[in-house]
Amino acid sequence: MPEKGGAGAVASQDLKRGQSVAKVRAVGLFPNDQSLWGNEFGKRFYRQAIELLPRRTQNVIASLHTSEIQQTKEEFLASVLNQNTFGTNLNPELRMFYQALVLEPAVRFNHDCRPNVEYYMDHFTQSIRMTASRQILAGEELTISYRAAEFTRERRQNSLSETYGFRCSCSHCQMSLEEGRKSDERVLRALQLQNYHYTREEWLSIEEVKELINICERMSLEEGRKSDERVLRALQLQNYHYTRDEWLSIEEVKELINICERESLTYHLVTAYYIAAQIYNAHGKTLEAGYFAEKAKKDGLIYFGPTWKYLDDAQILIDFPQNHDSYLNMRIEY
Repeated sequence: MPEKGGAGAVASQDLKRGQSVAKVRAVGLFPNDQSLWGNEFGKRFYRQAIELLPRRTQNVIASLHTSEIQQTKEEFLASVLNQNTFGTNLNPELRMFYQALVLEPAVRFNHDCRPNVEYYMDHFTQSIRMTASRQILAGEELTISYRAAEFTRERRQNSLSETYGFRCSCSHCQMSLEEGRKSDERVLRALQLQNYHYTREEWLSIEEVKELINICERMSLEEGRKSDERVLRALQLQNYHYTRDEWLSIEEVKELINICERESLTYHLVTAYYIAAQIYNAHGKTLEAGYFAEKAKKDGLIYFGPTWKYLDDAQILIDFPQNHDSYLNMRIEY
């Protein structure tokens, strides 16, 4: 299915949300610094490295789709690595990134702007872990997103066309211009709320937290521009949370959650839940804080793994919310 980004894969059985879809170890890691490796020497290095792999693995690589016309084997393999790899690193504390070549089934998944499978790279094992982001029925196509969900529809489509050679035609991209614009605004609002939470001197209000979670959880495939506006609004709310001197209000948090739910912003929803836990805790609502912290922990482990940076904080909010620095703390301290 070149018009969708790849060969495609379907579920062989029903999958529940959070159920593992695949765990695949990379067959190779390649430097991502194009200033050093994006030349003829780098292409020859890539070819020589791949030729050291087992013949069966080389045959799978040779079958991969690329959108470019190549004249040599080096050019073909460079294009394969550009279009069929996942970002990773060897040490999260060092800003040195690599391209992880992960083969079947992960490399066969087509793109969807609102996919049913999410993934992350386990940097310790250099394996990709793929998880169902919603209930998936047997025979349903498995999809991942090749681009960040917070991108506007226009930016996603242009980037996909430039890198992969196809123009996305998923249901989300088939929405009207007006609906797409509104979707972008909702995503921006969710990001603003999250940003406010981490940058203002005060927490988000409980209403702001509810807004944040609602944005991240709700999804509407028939609304194009509206969907884009929702995504933009979610981004705005997350941004507010990290940049304003005050926390998001409870209403803003509600809005953020609403957007993330509606737009199926899986990764941002984890952050929205965590923000909600802190803000409810700041209002002394420890039961609500524990509830959202539990949701954040559960989804954080699913979509980010055991290295999720807020895992310890979420556990404190679950077990001893009064011991967390957000408890009854309506001002953000740095």
